[in-house]
Formats: sequence, structure tokens, C-alpha cells
Amino acid sequence: CRRLDDFMDSLLDTLECVPDVVGISVNYSTGHSSSLLLADRVKARWPEAKTVLGGIHVTNYALGIIRHPSVDFLIRGPGEIAFTRFLESLRLGNPPVGIPGVVDSPLSINTTGEPIGDINTIPRLPYELVDMESYLKHDSRCLLRKSDTRSISYQFSRGCCFNCTFCAGSTVHGRKVQIKNNDKVIDELRYLKNT
Repeated sequence: CRRLDDFMDSLLDTLECVPDVVGISVNYSTGHSSSLLLADRVKARWPEAKTVLGGIHVTNYALGIIRHPSVDFLIRGPGEIAFTRFLESLRLGNPPVGIPGVVDSPLSINTTGEPIGDINTIPRLPYELVDMESYLKHDSRCLLRKSDTRSISYQFSRGCCFNCTFCAGSTVHGRKVQIKNNDKVIDELRYLKNT
């Protein structure tokens, strides 16, 4: 069995470009150490690349994460608007500071990203950019799937009205449940099935 950093390096070796930005999603606290290790591996390979971490764990433990030397920025709270503005700021050559939800130091950890008002305005995910065969092969649900089926995760809604003591998901998407409209769901599922 290879060590985790060797595994990460083997995946990073597959990149055919030098990234300007590397985003790392940390939704669960169990991913804390491995996410920081990945940021370390990215910085060792591409010192000029900006590392940006986001997700539920990052939103709730921002102070501990932004102090890590390989982490350049965090996105706290909903990330669609904050991350888009972050990338646009970099594209224009401006420092991405003062953007709601973008943390660049311990002094700016109290910012939170703006939520999307209507999840139906989010464009269809670019599934064509996913190596679908690799995704299906390494999907954690593959042990539950029949060998003659193909499945992928799909998000019908966001937010949760429950108050479970073990979950911090509401700190990002709130307690109000937003549901995609039927036509959008049908259109996206048809696209996935046919493509």
C-alpha cells in the first residue's frame, strides 16, 4: 500500500499544465489532515499556485486552517459567488481581498460568502470535464452498485431543516431547503443519461 503523499503525487503527475489556482474541498473534519497534506504537495510542486480551501469544515475551522503555511485563501460559507469573484479578481490581476467569503489571513475570518438566492440559476455542472470512467471505477458507492449499472451523485436540493447535533452543514447552506424545479432536474438527468 502506498503512502498518502505518494498517492497524491501520482495524481498530481497526471496534470498536463501548471495550475494558477488549486481548489480543495474539505466538507468533513475527517478530511482536515489529508487536505492540508494535499495543499503541502501542491505548494511543493507549484509554489506560485494559489491554494484555496472551502467547504463545511473550512467554514467552521477557518482560523486553524488559514494559519497553515501552504494555504493561501479560504472560502467560508456558500462558495459559488465568492469563488467566482475570487477567480475574476485574480484574472484581472487584483488581490482577492475584501470579497465576502474570501479569507486571506486570520484577520479576515469573520467574512461569509453570499448565498445563491435560487439554486435553479446555477448552470448545469460541466460533467463532460469529469473522467467518467475513472469516477465510476473509484466511486465510494461502487460496492453497493450492481455491476451492470452506472450512477453518479446528483444534487436535487440544498439546505436542511433539521438540527442534528453531528452535522454542521447548515453553517454553509442554512436551514431553509431549496429544491430544484422539476423541469431543470428532468433536463439534467436526461443529459446525464444520454451523454
